[in-house]
Amino acid sequence: GGGTVAIDVTAAVAAWAESDCPSFGWALIPIGNNGWTFFSSEGDEPPRLTIQTRALVDDPLIVAGDEWQYFKGTQKPPGAWNQREFAPGAGWLSGATGIGYEDDDDVTVLADMRGSYPSVFCRREFQVGPGVTALRLRINYDDGFAAYLNGIEVARSASLAAPGAPLAWNMLARSGREAEAPEVYELTTAGLVPGMNVLAIQIHNATLDSSDLSLIPELFADHVLVAPGAFWRFLRGSAPLPADWNQSSFDDSGWEEGATGMGYGDGDDVTDLLDQEKAVRTTLER
Repeated sequence: GGGTVAIDVTAAVAAWAESDCPSFGWALIPIGNNGWTFFSSEGDEPPRLTIQTRALVDDPLIVAGDEWQYFKGTQKPPGAWNQREFAPGAGWLSGATGIGYEDDDDVTVLADMRGSYPSVFCRREFQVGPGVTALRLRINYDDGFAAYLNGIEVARSASLAAPGAPLAWNMLARSGREAEAPEVYELTTAGLVPGMNVLAIQIHNATLDSSDLSLIPELFADHVLVAPGAFWRFLRGSAPLPADWNQSSFDDSGWEEGATGMGYGDGDDVTDLLDQEKAVRTTLER
């Protein structure tokens, strides 16, 4: 009796895409005394899987060859090493990516790592303005990594440890991976702030005597130029139409101002144009 039910399955699809386990779809299991009605594709209300896509606008925030600060895993790094406010001090070095050894893609070579220490801790500051709608981490690595945005874990390779498992500073990756092709991770923007941010990555070898290590991370952003709920100046269509109203030089300081959505009778209107139903046919917005 509750109508059609919509379920967001994005997280499930992402989990399948990032793991080696096969996908057999979803199991819908009714619980309780009242049953559910399921229609087939020929029924009155057939099931629908809706996919929303967007154009990927690669606005680079961090690219290969950028300078990173890094700390060799010969000892435990400072507790706040992946936080935005942390100031690297003694023991921290700097170098361009790729960071590693014996992979033929290394700009900063860790010649002393093999047989000596299993991990490296890296951080890079970057600047963003308002309006970032999505972040993507493109990373080539060997053997396992975990990534943090302002101290919040946002990505982890399946080769390092199971999701949610604690990550020791001197642990070994549970499986090896060769840096043959980059992987792409969609990151949450929940911890992002306007201004300076920090992407931090810990990279681990699968064995202490591993023949190579590689880390080449890149970070890209999508931006929205005009966000939902933004304030617009508007002129109700009952007034004469200025000829140059859509030009950048037009002075709209005398117009009304309100947030979107604008309209009436839709249940999604922040700025209600209650007089538009019969009296006004056009509204100009800038």
